Amino acid sequence: MNRILVVHPHLYITGGSEELTKILVRELRSRSLEVAVVTKDIDEDIDGVEVWRFKNTGGKIDGLRSVLESITSTLYDAINSFSPDSILIMIHEPVYASISKIINPKIPVGIYIHYPNEEEASRENINDFITMYRFPIFDPKMYLIADVHMVNSAYTARTLYRLYGIESNIVYPCIDWIYINEEPDLESPREPIIISVGRIVPHKNFEAIIDIFRRYIAPKLPRSRLIIAGSPDPRFRWYLEKLKSISETDDRIELHISPSRKKLISLYQESSIYLHARIGEHFGMAPLEAISQGAVGIVPSRSGIAEVMDAGSEVIVYDSLSEVPQKILYIFSLDRYRLKKLRSRARFKALFHNPERFAKEILNYLSIPSTDDHTRGWGGSA
Repeated sequence: MNRILVVHPHLYITGGSEELTKILVRELRSRSLEVAVVTKDIDEDIDGVEVWRFKNTGGKIDGLRSVLESITSTLYDAINSFSPDSILIMIHEPVYASISKIINPKIPVGIYIHYPNEEEASRENINDFITMYRFPIFDPKMYLIADVHMVNSAYTARTLYRLYGIESNIVYPCIDWIYINEEPDLESPREPIIISVGRIVPHKNFEAIIDIFRRYIAPKLPRSRLIIAGSPDPRFRWYLEKLKSISETDDRIELHISPSRKKLISLYQESSIYLHARIGEHFGMAPLEAISQGAVGIVPSRSGIAEVMDAGSEVIVYDSLSEVPQKILYIFSLDRYRLKKLRSRARFKALFHNPERFAKEILNYLSIPSTDDHTRGWGGSA
């Protein structure tokens, strides 16, 4: 297998699935594989990678029909021109598998499922999803059309199997090489700074983090600060404005919108704690980035990140947000030796989650011959 067509509808947004897709594409290119991308748009050029952007097929892209026509036309051209050996859909949108199979049923299609249901969709923003070439309105049973199903965690694998009887291959995400190659100071004391990072959307639960900080941490640690960093999402503009209003009236809270990767690394390295409070987290790339830079992670016990890190010795886990204030104060009470040990063990574990490992596992599953049994992945298990 030498030619892979990667599909992700919105690579111009800064988010976990978008970042993971671009990391994978760069890594595949470094392995001398031929890679092309189908997307609405992308925010960076990747050497040697042809990008097929969804095209206007004869009018304004407005409404479900015109969006589907645009996808079909673009995929048709990309598949027939690029002649891929396999197609990899890097987001939980089975529509792309269906259309790909209609165009050429002989090409194996793999799909990487971050979570089988779209949790952020609502009646109010459904049209925003469609204009971003996303389709939470379709029946997820269309996942069965894909030949191989990959997921980001056992948490997601269990959900996929429980809802649709689909067995899948767990491929834990990775972080960019820039985090792996950094050498953060894991020994020196840090200021009492708490950081949380992610797309500026309600499911990231930033308001709950702000409440914890204001009610329980700031009164006991007057020098403490809270940093929230992330990128805007056009589907949730109102939420960004809400967080802006909060940060503008509280000088203990910093809001960093769309920070560069260099700036984000700097924020991670100055922070003592990374607090992750996403509602229904499936994995969590941002906490892994932060952990790799020496911030101690506090993460939900029911999350993919908790699956790959040892509780207590590498991260601190919680079952309920009511436990979080005590966990934060515990970390701030640790002596220098115990803190360094916690940081070092977590950093070492984070190094496993590198692009080379991720790409090898993806390629392994894509290269296995297909089977007629579409109720399971190609040789995988939940």
